[in-house]
Amino acid sequence: MTTAQAGPAGLPSVGDLLRDWRRRRRLSQLDLSIQADISTRHLSFVETGRSRPTPEMIIRLTEQLDVPLRERNTMLLAGGYAPAYPQHGLDEPELASVRAALRRVLAAHEPNPAVLINRWWEMVDANGAVAALTGGCAPELLVPPVNVLRLSLHPDGMAPRIINLPQWRAHLLSQLRRRAEALGDQRLRELAAELAGYPGGEDHSVSASDVVLLETMLEQEEDAVLRQSLREAFDRAVITGEQTLTPEKTASILMQLHNRMEAQEAQIQRLPTRSWHSRLLPYAAAVAGLILLAGLVAMYYSNLQKKGSGNIAVVQQHVKFIRNTTLKTVTITLPEGSLVTMEPGAALLYADSAVRNITLQGKAVFNVKANRNNPFTVYAGNTVTMALGTLFTVDAQHPQMVTVKLETGKVLVRTKDGTTKEDIYLQPGEEFHFDSALHQYSVAKAAAGAARSAKGNADTKHAVLMAFNNAPLDSVLGKLETAFGINIRYEQSDVDGAYFTGQILKTDSLQNILQVICQLNNLELTPGEGNMSIRKIR
Repeated sequence: MTTAQAGPAGLPSVGDLLRDWRRRRRLSQLDLSIQADISTRHLSFVETGRSRPTPEMIIRLTEQLDVPLRERNTMLLAGGYAPAYPQHGLDEPELASVRAALRRVLAAHEPNPAVLINRWWEMVDANGAVAALTGGCAPELLVPPVNVLRLSLHPDGMAPRIINLPQWRAHLLSQLRRRAEALGDQRLRELAAELAGYPGGEDHSVSASDVVLLETMLEQEEDAVLRQSLREAFDRAVITGEQTLTPEKTASILMQLHNRMEAQEAQIQRLPTRSWHSRLLPYAAAVAGLILLAGLVAMYYSNLQKKGSGNIAVVQQHVKFIRNTTLKTVTITLPEGSLVTMEPGAALLYADSAVRNITLQGKAVFNVKANRNNPFTVYAGNTVTMALGTLFTVDAQHPQMVTVKLETGKVLVRTKDGTTKEDIYLQPGEEFHFDSALHQYSVAKAAAGAARSAKGNADTKHAVLMAFNNAPLDSVLGKLETAFGINIRYEQSDVDGAYFTGQILKTDSLQNILQVICQLNNLELTPGEGNMSIRKIR
């Protein structure tokens, strides 16, 4: 029986803290170990207290988990190390130059109001125009430290002046709950509970932030009635044009939602009806970042000057969703003139404000209208294809296996996860193949005179299965296990401090690869039935 190593008095163990942050980021041990380039076994040992992480390991893991610097110091202390990140108050001498720069920014916004806030949305500093914005608010709400969220939503504060209060209130509460969850901050949770009790009406529309929560609910297989209600509500929101994320992110989220729900509809079993809105609130998850009120109050103050009343503008964008529901190919013309021939089942998403930024699911041929000042971009699976004016095909019927084939002109292809290291430029007749599960890619060109769909005549330019540059040996062994599907046994202490640099070709056998690695690191390889064992030569 193993028990976690306790941290210093009053602190949980570093393993407990690490596990808490990993779960908060909704990552498995395998996900985090791949991102941090360590073995799953070593990560498990750290979380259970069987292995004490070095300061470098703690910092590496917290960087991958996007842990705030204050909490990184806490984890270092829990591990028995000194904090790595200095912390100073804004009024301390060490931050005098920062303080001066921030005040210049605040002053530059005048005559528009602007405020500087801390992590709890408390006003740290403000320019002179803020007094005009907050005039008439209850005096007790203006007693330092002024919380700008409380001031915005309190019925004796600015709430009566906001014409779209239900939507604005829902947005602020969603962001506050997400930040409280992301930081694990009890003070923010209490603030969210207080603000939720203020009057202001309920917003029953579905925002883009709600869509992220919906994705989580789908992954957790929430009941069918709830899924259907959320889908219908979100579709209505798309029709009305509410948009709070970037067009590309919204397009990606919406595409995933349609695909997942259509695949699951045939298996839905009806469950007791519940209010979708009441079920949605507990799933508010973590999204880090401070609210930038300078832009908000600038809009408010602009309307105040023009109309004499405090109205906050609502900006809307529209997203187009097109799916080929027929059994034959369909050609459509995009607003900017490009032609897209969609295979049966294919779907496109784009925003009115970015019609040359397309998200694709399925297979389609793009005949792009030339525009040197505005590249045409297709997002499919884990790939990004860019063109100025050309003819190419993108096949993403299986999102983990994407193929881009160039017919005429020239296109640039890259992977979102950095597998390609650099941009790939295709020539006419070349195909780019990417397997995101194995992090493998190749560029092939059909033999002269061969049919477009012919297979086996490709001249593969990149036969590298994977490449390592001074990678920890336990990470290398873990990736080899995944790629070859064979268990590699070893003691963590035998590979600690060992690294590997080199390329693994598709033609290499696992045994040959491991023999080379063992020779370089004074290790001994013993092949077994369905597994490989490695141990230190004593």
